[in-house]
Amino acid sequence: MSSDILTTPELDHIIQNLKVSKLDEIGTIDWFKDRDKLCKIHQVSVLEAESPPCEERVKSALVANNNIEVFVKELVTLAVWRIKILPEMCKFSPKPEQVIPTYIILYSEQLIASILEVVLFYEEVFWDLYESCIDLVDYSISHLIVLDTKAAYKVSENAFSDSDTLKVINNNITLMNCCVSASSLSILRYVVENLDKVRLTAASTIYTTYDLPVIVAHLIDKNVWSIKDGDKVYKYVDNKWKEWLPSDPVLSKVECQAWLLLRELLMNSTVDTVYSYTNYRKEVLSKLVRHLHDSVVDQLSPLADLKLWLHRLSLVSPKDDMKNPFILEINSGYKEELLADYNDKWKEIAEKVVTLLFYPRHNDLVNIVKGFANGLDGLIDVADNINTCAVCFAKALKRCSKCRKVWYCSRQCQVDNWASHKLLCGK
Repeated sequence: MSSDILTTPELDHIIQNLKVSKLDEIGTIDWFKDRDKLCKIHQVSVLEAESPPCEERVKSALVANNNIEVFVKELVTLAVWRIKILPEMCKFSPKPEQVIPTYIILYSEQLIASILEVVLFYEEVFWDLYESCIDLVDYSISHLIVLDTKAAYKVSENAFSDSDTLKVINNNITLMNCCVSASSLSILRYVVENLDKVRLTAASTIYTTYDLPVIVAHLIDKNVWSIKDGDKVYKYVDNKWKEWLPSDPVLSKVECQAWLLLRELLMNSTVDTVYSYTNYRKEVLSKLVRHLHDSVVDQLSPLADLKLWLHRLSLVSPKDDMKNPFILEINSGYKEELLADYNDKWKEIAEKVVTLLFYPRHNDLVNIVKGFANGLDGLIDVADNINTCAVCFAKALKRCSKCRKVWYCSRQCQVDNWASHKLLCGK
């Protein structure tokens, strides 16, 4: 039961008191102390989502405390840290002696994206997302734009094994982006389904600023979540690459999410007022018909309507881009505020935390990892079949034979996690 990880009063207290991290505090000792709380919130959200009809306590706590924006702003803050401050740190010499503290920061971003993917399934959450929706849309689409699944596949088996610590950091950024992009598909789908509850400019951002239908269509057409390696095919499933057998469904879960997002983008009630079908858009979208063969439609029946819609699109005369009919709302996003507030301070912030993150004393490193690992301890008393892998979040049936505290879905994930787990195992 998820209450074995956090009781309802504990969960409410944590969410009620959550605060957005200051950019110049990320990576400090005090900042690492609260990471276990984030891990536990994630575990509760995932376990309750996978064990219906459990009460969705994370969603209920977020709605009751009107705190969903804190998660979105924390996500954006961590992304700005990764994009602006981490590269400055990587310029220092010598190369990092440790990557674990940096990995925990990257992992925190991944955890928040996963939590949002779970709770945004519920439409009542969107009433409190009003001001932060544009930031969430911008964040999610940016991960789809830079997605490089081929690179993620290449480093998936040995992300921590390279002797060059800078490469290890880059490997984990690549893996994190692949993971977050999968969550982003679901997040964006839920946003499009609830455009009537968010700021008017959300639709403009999705259809005009980014042209998300074309982005998603390109990803589907390129079959990016499927990799052919020799005679074998691998698909991205539950944050890892799995060999895909002839007996498996045609579409993986993430591929289904991509198709459902595209269907919602093209067939929702808002699209006709903000989106016109130019020659280029028609060309890109029409290519998808060849992917919608009978076995795909049989697996995901809502695609039958999309297939018919795409056939009809070929008969529609192309139009010039229409002007956005929405009133422009003058309100800079949270990301822009961060970039403005900390402009020209990136190197200064990097200098403040680089010693702790890249060259930590042993005691500091143990404390950092210990605080993070505490967030996984609650899994010990949860039934085996709903435990979650400490590395990839997939369901796990095995745990460390020495400490009996941390769960894994496979030997590979246990090996990948050993660099950090060995500091605490058995203590």
